[in-house]
Amino acid sequence: MLVAAVVATLAAIAAPASAQPYGAPHGKVLVGVTGGRTVDGYVRAAGKRPAVFQFFVNWGDSFQYAYRRAQDARAGLMVHLSTYNGPGTRERITPRDIALGRGDRYLSSLRRDFAAYGRPVYLRPFGEMNNAANPYSAYGRDGRARDSAHTQFWFRQAWRRVYLVVKGGRIATIDARLRALGMPSLRRAATGPARWLPRPQVTLQWTPMTAGSPNVAGNGPASYWPGGAYVDWVGTDFYSRFPNFNGLDRFYSTPRYAGKPFVFGEWAMWGRDDASFIRRFFAWVSAHPRVRMLAYNQGNRTASPFRLYRYPRAARVMRRALRSPHYVGRPVRGRQQRRRASHAVAPVARAAGHAASKRAEARCLMARAPIGGVVGEPAPELPLPALLDRPLREADLILDHLRAGGHAADACPAVQGRDAT
Repeated sequence: MLVAAVVATLAAIAAPASAQPYGAPHGKVLVGVTGGRTVDGYVRAAGKRPAVFQFFVNWGDSFQYAYRRAQDARAGLMVHLSTYNGPGTRERITPRDIALGRGDRYLSSLRRDFAAYGRPVYLRPFGEMNNAANPYSAYGRDGRARDSAHTQFWFRQAWRRVYLVVKGGRIATIDARLRALGMPSLRRAATGPARWLPRPQVTLQWTPMTAGSPNVAGNGPASYWPGGAYVDWVGTDFYSRFPNFNGLDRFYSTPRYAGKPFVFGEWAMWGRDDASFIRRFFAWVSAHPRVRMLAYNQGNRTASPFRLYRYPRAARVMRRALRSPHYVGRPVRGRQQRRRASHAVAPVARAAGHAASKRAEARCLMARAPIGGVVGEPAPELPLPALLDRPLREADLILDHLRAGGHAADACPAVQGRDAT
C-alpha cells in the first residue's frame, strides 16, 4: 500500500495539467500547408487558404522568418523541430542529451519566442521518430539498435522534458516534475534568476509513422509514446505513394491515443496523379471525427514532387472536398493579447510603497497558477521576456495578468490602491 501511494504521488507530481490544443471549433478541421516561402501555389490549386503554415526547423536555429511568413499568409504557425538538417548532415543533439538538460538553453529560447509571439503555436518535435532515416530513432536502417544515447527510453524522456520546458510555468513545479521523472532540474544558465517562466500558447503534436521503418519489434509507435500527459495531439504522416489505410485504421483506434485530437502532420500526393487516393483520404477523414488538422506538405522547393500543380486530377478532387464548411482556413485566435499597437505590453504604473505587497501577491498567485494551461480555463497573458529581468516590473505584470486569468485570485491578499494599467 505504501509503495502504491508513493507511486501515485510521484505520478501526480510528474504529470502536467492538460493543455489547450487550439483546435478548430465545433469539431471542424483546420487546413494547413507545409514548406515553401509562400502558400500562393497551394491556394491556387486547393482553392482554400491555410489555417496553419508549417516550417521544418533544426535544433539550435533561429527561425524568425517562419513567424513573418506565417503572418504574411494570415495563418497560424506550425513548427516541426528536428535534430539534424536532412540526409548527410550531422546530428546536433542526442535524445539523451536533451533529457539530461543539455538543450535547456535552446528550449528556453523557443519558449520565450513563442510567448512573445502571443498566438497559438503548433509544435511537432521529432516527427516520424520510428523512421530510421531520422537520427533520433532508436534503430538504424539495418534493423539494429543504435547506441545507448538513442534508446526509446531516452526519446521518451527527451520528449517529456521538451514538453515541460516549452510550456513554462513555475520553475519549482517544473523541477519537481522533472525530478519525479528521473531527470535533472532545469539548468539555471537557461532560466536565469527567475522563479516563473512565461507560458506561451503552444501545443505539442506527436506524429510517428503508423508502423516502424524498419518494421522490427521495438520500433512501433508505442515504443516512443511518452504518455498522454505529455501529448496534446496524436497523428501521423500519410503520402499517396504509401496508402496504408489498414495501418492508419489500427493506429487511429489504439486505445491509449483515444481522446486526443488527431493531426496529419504531413500528407501529400507523391508519384502518379491518383484522384482516387484523394477521394479515399477525404472519405476517411470525414469518417473519423477526432481528425482536426491536415497539413499538406508542398515541399520547400517549387520543383518539389509534392506540389499540386503536378497532379491536376487529384487537385480538382481536393478542391471540391475543401469547399465543405467542415474544413477551416482561418487560424485559431487563442488568448487575446493586451498590447498597444506597437505590440509592446502596456506599461503598468507602479508605486514604491506597494512593492513588497505586490511581490507577495505575485508569489501567491504564481504558486496557484497551473502549468501549461487547462482546457476550459484560459491561462493568463504573460509579460514579454525582455521585461522579466526587472523584479518590480515583473511583479506588476504578473499580478495584472494572473488576476485577469482568475487563477485563485481570491485566495491571495490583493494589493490595495494599485494603479490602473
